[in-house]
Amino acid sequence: MRLKLLELKAFGPFTEQILIFDSSTPGLHIIYGDNEAGKSSALRGLKALLYGFHSQTPDNFVHPYDQLLVSGCLERDDGRELCFQRRKRRIGDLLDGDGNPLEAATLDPFLQGVEPEFFESLYGIDHRQLVEGGIEILSQKGEVGQTLFAAGAGLSSLKKVVDKFEQEAADLFKPTGQLPLINKAVKRFKELKKEVGEASLSSKDWRDLKDALNEAKFRRSTLEKERDEKNSMLRRLERLEQAIPELATLHVERERLRELGEVTLLPSDFSERYRLLDELIRESKNQLQKTSEKLGQLEEKRRSISLNVTLLDHGELVDDFHQRLGEYRKGQKDKPERNGMRISLRQEAAQLMKQVRPDLGLEDVDSLRPVLARKKTIQTLSGRFEAINHQLRQAENQSEIAELEMREVKQTLAGLEEIQNSQELEQAVRLAHRTGDLDTLIVEHRDRV
Repeated sequence: MRLKLLELKAFGPFTEQILIFDSSTPGLHIIYGDNEAGKSSALRGLKALLYGFHSQTPDNFVHPYDQLLVSGCLERDDGRELCFQRRKRRIGDLLDGDGNPLEAATLDPFLQGVEPEFFESLYGIDHRQLVEGGIEILSQKGEVGQTLFAAGAGLSSLKKVVDKFEQEAADLFKPTGQLPLINKAVKRFKELKKEVGEASLSSKDWRDLKDALNEAKFRRSTLEKERDEKNSMLRRLERLEQAIPELATLHVERERLRELGEVTLLPSDFSERYRLLDELIRESKNQLQKTSEKLGQLEEKRRSISLNVTLLDHGELVDDFHQRLGEYRKGQKDKPERNGMRISLRQEAAQLMKQVRPDLGLEDVDSLRPVLARKKTIQTLSGRFEAINHQLRQAENQSEIAELEMREVKQTLAGLEEIQNSQELEQAVRLAHRTGDLDTLIVEHRDRV
């Protein structure tokens, strides 16, 4: 990375101060001046441009914190450039040339991991650091290489660091020691290597052992098969041993069965029928036992009862009283209901009386009993009246129909020519006269009704 431009626009004693380091060829730029000319302030301005302002920077004696501003241009070895500026802010202090915020990672490709402390030790040495460096060189005890390296790298107390590393290395390993960690690990490695060597076999021994193992597995399989066969035979013999008493019993039962000769075969449902009958027999026995016990109790009660002969002699009278008592009790029980019915019937009778004879009261109902005695005759006449009335209506209908037909016939006859032969008409008139006078018959029926 190369610095091409540094602008101290508002920093320390500078205002709009520009330092140009651009050159077409590589070279060395020297900035010089009197004491208090601002050389150290320019170096602090460069550091502020690259890494940001210190939170309590002393370079605000001309410009306040919120106006501090530095800018510059950087160039990489590949020719890429970056022009930017920085203000004193907590957030968003890195800006582009137009004042727009930039990400902090924008500078990473140009700084290439150089931290502020390392930058100061290599490129920002001031008078104070030169004095401290001289003291460090005198304390290195003539080790010129370490002294120059420490001075070039900006590492103070390099000898202390080296001594610390040597102590840590000694704690890890000593050529003649046993306690350091690496020495213990090497010793354990040798022990394990020895154990591996003792446990290892040659290829011939391994093949022999493998053959012996295969043979042992085959023998074990054969023995297991024989064991299974022996166990199966043993279990069969045990079952036979357990069945010997049963076989003897079976032989005896077969002999008994043979002695019985021909027997009747039972039906397939005999067991079920036997079970049902057996249950029925047990239930009958239980019922018989209960009945016997009850009979005994009744017999005991009968013997303890003393009979009243006089009462037995009047048994029929007692039965009659008992029945009449039942009727009396029933009558007493039904009395409220019958009283209600009597009241209701009297009210209905009074209403009927008002409809038939409004001039009579319910107490005068006895005067109507002669009429009630002719109820049957009245009902018979009423029936005959209905029948005659029906016949009368039928006769009137027939008369109307006949009159209508007669008018139609007269109208038809009026429109016809004179009939020369009237024998059939005369015969019809004679038949009508034989039946009697229809008008008179109708009147008689009306009078009779």
